[in-house]
Amino acid sequence: MSLSLASDDNVTHEFEVSVVDGEVGPNAVAFHRDNQSVVYTGYGQGLTTVNYNTTIHHVRRIELPANRTRTVGTHRVPAGETKRINVTDFETGDTLVVFDRREGRVVALVAANCDESGLDFVSIIAGSARTSAAYGCY
Repeated sequence: MSLSLASDDNVTHEFEVSVVDGEVGPNAVAFHRDNQSVVYTGYGQGLTTVNYNTTIHHVRRIELPANRTRTVGTHRVPAGETKRINVTDFETGDTLVVFDRREGRVVALVAANCDESGLDFVSIIAGSARTSAAYGCY
């Protein structure tokens, strides 16, 4: 599975890449925010991109299902650059989850799952105002 990470911003973005076995499912992801209660959510099939407004949602940490998640790596992408990664050991039905961090906080989350057809590629572009993503299935 091919992953493209780009920073179309004037600062470096840090992308934390993980793979969850199968779909993430409802209430399987915990969001820890500054001075607020923990929020739980989940992601099914398809592509999900969630941007967090840094003045309202100070997301510091996101917990994926521990017993089904493996970290692929953390990749720093300087302003104006692109990094391409081959995600190995990615099975059909698994979910790719990428956190976009800027200046110590999570500014976006991208989750992609193609279920039976298999995930072919994910492309993520981090901008100054928002992070966007695209994906393709086999």
